[in-house]
Amino acid sequence: MMPMRVHLARFTNDRGQPIMTYRWVPRGRPRALVLMLHSIAEHSMLYDRVGQTLATKGFYVFAHDHAGHGISGGERGHINDITDLVSDARLHVAFIRQAFPNYPMFILGHSVGGLIAMLVSYVMEIQGLILISPYLVSTEESVPRDFLPILRELDLRNPRRHIERADFPLMAADESVVRVLRMDHLCYSGDWTARTICSLLDLSESALDYLWRITAPFIIMHGIKDKVCDMEGPVRVTEESSSSDSQMKDGRVVMASAFALQLKTTGTQERSVRSELTEEICERKLHIE
Repeated sequence: MMPMRVHLARFTNDRGQPIMTYRWVPRGRPRALVLMLHSIAEHSMLYDRVGQTLATKGFYVFAHDHAGHGISGGERGHINDITDLVSDARLHVAFIRQAFPNYPMFILGHSVGGLIAMLVSYVMEIQGLILISPYLVSTEESVPRDFLPILRELDLRNPRRHIERADFPLMAADESVVRVLRMDHLCYSGDWTARTICSLLDLSESALDYLWRITAPFIIMHGIKDKVCDMEGPVRVTEESSSSDSQMKDGRVVMASAFALQLKTTGTQERSVRSELTEEICERKLHIE
C-alpha cells in the first residue's frame, strides 16, 4: 500500500508562535480522533508510521511540533515554562473538537508528550489516553540527584545557562534509532538550559499530585530498562488515578515498543508494536465499537 499523504497546516499559539500541524486522514467516516504528542527534542514526523497505521484503521490522526521543535516557531534549547506546551496542546484539542464535535477524542503521548497528554486530560474531557513511557519521575541516570541543588542554583542565577545536551543513546536503546535521531536535522541535538530542565522537573512533580484527575481509560507502555523515565511514574498513575479502566504493560517486548514507534523502517518489531497499539485503541480497552 502506498503511503498516504500527510496534510500540513499551522495555527498561532497565544504567544504568537506558529505551530506546525499534521493530519493523517482516513477514508470514509472516522471512527475516532487521535492527537499524537512527541517528546522533547523530537518532531511529529518521527511518528509518521504510527499515524499511517492508525489512519488505515479508520482513525483521524493529528499531531503538531511543539514550540521550539521541528518546524514550529520558538527558540531551540530553551523553554521558559513547559506549561506553555500544555497550553498549545489544549488549543490544538479545542481546534480539533470544533471541527469534529461528535467524535471520541484520544491522546497518544511519548515521554514528555505523555506528561503533556496527562495534563491536558486533567482539564479537558478526553475519551482515552495512550501513554508511552510518560515523563513523570526521572531516572538517576538522566538527572543525578546530587546534581539537583546545582541545577536549581543555576536556574536562579543564570536560567539561560546551557548545561545539558540531548542524549539520544539515553532516549533509545536501539542503535538504529539513535542513528536516525542523530541524522535527522529536525531533532534538536544541542544543549538545554537550566530553566528548561527545572521547568520540566517541576511540572512532572506537580502532575503526580493530581493523578486522581485522570478519569478516562488509559494504557501505559513503559520499558523496564528505560534510562530516562523511571517506572515509579506509571506505577503511581495506575494506583492513584480515578479511571476504572486501565492497563499497564511492561516487559522486554513493550520496552522495545517505547522506542520502536520512532523507527522509519518496517521491521517485524515495529509492525508488532503498531498492531498492538492499534488493536488496543480500536477494540477493548478504549471502548470503541
